[in-house]
Amino acid sequence: MERKTTQSFFREFEWLGIDQQNTIIINYKQKSKVQGFDLGKDQLMRFALFQREKEKYTMVWCFHHILMDGWSRPIVTEELFAIYRSLSQQESLSMLPTIPYSRYIQWLESRDQQRALQYWKDYMQGYENVVSVPMKENKANCPFLLEETELVLNTEWTGIVTELTKQLQVTVNTWLQTIWGVLLQKYNGVDDAVFGSVVSGRPSEIAGIEQMIGLFINTIPVRIQSRPGMSFSDLVKQVQLSSLSSAQYDYYPLYEIQANSPLKQGLVNHVMVFENYPIGEAIEQSSGQSIGFTISNVETFEQSNYDFCVTIVPGNEIRIKFSYNAARIDRGMVARIRGHLQEVIGQVLETPHVHIDQLEIVTEEEKRQLLHEFNDTKASYPADQTIHGLFEEQVKKTPDHTAVVLESESLTYAELNGRANQLARVLRGKGVGADRIVGILAERSLEMIVGILGILKAGGAYLPIDPDYPAERIGYMLEDSGADILLTQKRLEAKTMGFAGEVLHVDDERLYALDDTNLEHTGSSKDLAYVIYTSGSTGKPKGVMIEHDNVVRLFFNDRTPFQFSYKDTWTLFHSFCFDFSVWEMYGAILYGGKLIVVPKEVSKNPREFLTLLRTEKVTVLNQTPTYFYQLVEEDRLQAEPLLLRMVIFGGKR
Repeated sequence: MERKTTQSFFREFEWLGIDQQNTIIINYKQKSKVQGFDLGKDQLMRFALFQREKEKYTMVWCFHHILMDGWSRPIVTEELFAIYRSLSQQESLSMLPTIPYSRYIQWLESRDQQRALQYWKDYMQGYENVVSVPMKENKANCPFLLEETELVLNTEWTGIVTELTKQLQVTVNTWLQTIWGVLLQKYNGVDDAVFGSVVSGRPSEIAGIEQMIGLFINTIPVRIQSRPGMSFSDLVKQVQLSSLSSAQYDYYPLYEIQANSPLKQGLVNHVMVFENYPIGEAIEQSSGQSIGFTISNVETFEQSNYDFCVTIVPGNEIRIKFSYNAARIDRGMVARIRGHLQEVIGQVLETPHVHIDQLEIVTEEEKRQLLHEFNDTKASYPADQTIHGLFEEQVKKTPDHTAVVLESESLTYAELNGRANQLARVLRGKGVGADRIVGILAERSLEMIVGILGILKAGGAYLPIDPDYPAERIGYMLEDSGADILLTQKRLEAKTMGFAGEVLHVDDERLYALDDTNLEHTGSSKDLAYVIYTSGSTGKPKGVMIEHDNVVRLFFNDRTPFQFSYKDTWTLFHSFCFDFSVWEMYGAILYGGKLIVVPKEVSKNPREFLTLLRTEKVTVLNQTPTYFYQLVEEDRLQAEPLLLRMVIFGGKR
């Protein structure tokens, strides 16, 4: 074992003004934060003393967290003051016997590790969600930019919280953990959420543990799992019981719990801390007349590896502090999180037995925006245009640009337009025209895109059908829609059995023998463009009919917040039976961008999809929040940055 001397630094600057003094100290602290500690070669503690006036000093004390936790700091300062008093007053030094940290290590080694592991396996059984607060893309080598804000519960609210938790026989910590878990559920659209909780890790069965110096804290997962119709009061009691059980095994390392979870490092991506020992106050109170000086304005700074941390500081007013990495989390988003948390707390205080599904996170200000500002949707757009008309205009601008790609296959705008025209002539010859619905049952392919455009150019409306649908659903959709022509692929012929209408194969080259120039436009913007059927979860599927001008207005209006261009690369990630695909497909080809058709097997694998995003240099991504969070967790493991300039969220609840 190597003995190392602690670094110390002293500087006098009594002659400088207060602002200059503060600047020097701030710069020193910032430099020290950036410097950090190298466990292999550095002394793990540094002291700096700055003399501001004859009898006024500022001390900066830095140390690596491996040496001690927050609980230990007041213990160390008390001993420091005792030594100072002994030296300054020339008294004999009387200190309590040191309790060795090894006693705690021995206690840890005596624990039943297998039993603890089994407890955490059972506790996390069936949990496969990745829940998180919204974050930015994880960019490589991006510095940690710590920012903080807080929510203060006034004395009235704090008093109600205290009284309510007594009535429910739960701790304030458990009550706030449950509130936070419910908020995470609302953000992620789930009824099961996990986050990390920092525990003191000081077992009461070790004599003198309160006076022991060292690192004891540990992070354990907290699971907030609700069920339909459950009240908040029942949920918080459930969480309290789980907390008592978890306390028996809160010494077990988080990395071991993560290793046994299918989510691995994604299991816990942020933490909540209940600071039941105010460090600054304890240090200030330990000074006074006995040592000849007083300590004031104690500030503490800790930086963890987590990009988001919620710290609860109890008192006459409960303070909820949000510490976050501004390089990963938007300041405005944190402000909204603070507002949402306050909203949920207020509702629970007003109605303690409120059902979880009745809780709302939207603040009054956000309601005003949603009801008034966002609903002011008047906008100018080319009301007489059709989808295929706008596509043809784009073809004239970028005929040789790549329009659509699937693995090694691709079509330029001119090629895509030409094949769609040839197919459209075949369809128009078979009577397809305004509001005539044509089914298209196809796997993700270039032919699928050609088929859609061919139907639109013929003047008809397309009915997308997923080949994976059950035969009963396929038959119902074709019959209910009145479609008497079905486009499909040769390999899917068996899926069309029982269809009484005409079947055409979009991968049959004989369909592409006619003139490939644009057809005469015979329809209008009020014609039907497509029909998408609902899932049928509440009964039989229902067809939703969308006209051309609905889509045109979506993309081409004078109030759109988006600036798409021919330089963009998009992905067709979602099934063409899902309305999100409309946004993906036309967002690309109506602006001259490149559309990457994502193979179905790739869409089911976040790692492979991330590789595709990098390989194809995708700039516009459209995703549901749930899948996007999986991408975020997967991206943490990859160093190469994405080229995304825009992520657009959509979905349904």
